Amino acid sequence: MDVRRALNLAIDKDQLVKKVTRSGQIPATHFVPDYTGSGYSDVATADKKAGTDPFSGPEVEFNPVRARQLLERAGYKVEREGEGYKAKDFPSLEILYNTNEGNRAIAVAVQSYWREHLGISAAVRNEEWKVMLKNIQDGNFQVGRGGWIAEYNHPQTWLDTFLSYSPQNRTGWADPAYDRMLKEAAQTADPMKGMTLFREAEKRAVDEMSKIPLYFYTRSVLVKPWVKGFWPNPRNVHLAQWLWIDETSQAPNEPAAPPREFPPPGAYRSATPGASP
Repeated sequence: MDVRRALNLAIDKDQLVKKVTRSGQIPATHFVPDYTGSGYSDVATADKKAGTDPFSGPEVEFNPVRARQLLERAGYKVEREGEGYKAKDFPSLEILYNTNEGNRAIAVAVQSYWREHLGISAAVRNEEWKVMLKNIQDGNFQVGRGGWIAEYNHPQTWLDTFLSYSPQNRTGWADPAYDRMLKEAAQTADPMKGMTLFREAEKRAVDEMSKIPLYFYTRSVLVKPWVKGFWPNPRNVHLAQWLWIDETSQAPNEPAAPPREFPPPGAYRSATPGASP
């Protein structure tokens, strides 16, 4: 665990998104985007205002000094070598990614951060998507590139991928305590309490660091001012049937219909013939 946490803390994610990906991505210290709905964003905002955000601070943000301390605690002494560092007796790593120039640039950047801040040597290797998936599924990798796009606007879509029995968990990490925490969060009726429990489970996954969070996706979209009905949403899904052209109006853009969210627990109502919705 200390090695995985050291590898995470040695990656300068602010520099990664500013100089490598360069599309306004948001550096990530955890796995669920802070803007996730169903009450998650409200709890995340409250944590930050109270100064109790579990996903900020020297144990999760870029911190090469702490990274070297963790590596030494794991048994790999980090010594000065010239102008850099050398992690004594640390085996070389390999970063596997699916063939794509953007993915290659990220892998090379991570390779550079580990060499600069920890003195760790890492090779990079690319494979076609299906070949890489098969190797990751079979466990034939050391560090593998991955990503996740939400299927629904709720933290569980990300956190399910850490469950010991999830087919999407390809890391080999399994934690019965995490499984129980996520189950309890999903069964909690009070939405705010439930989101707090989801974040506690997420904190456990972050502490174990079976996956290194790099950044949250963004997408650049250029919209002409006369296109109406275009409304940003976390999944960036836009149905053409709700868009229209109005070249004469100077009115600001607005959605054709209010963006829909899941109703909170307890807000469901049984439908009976003739009953009002």
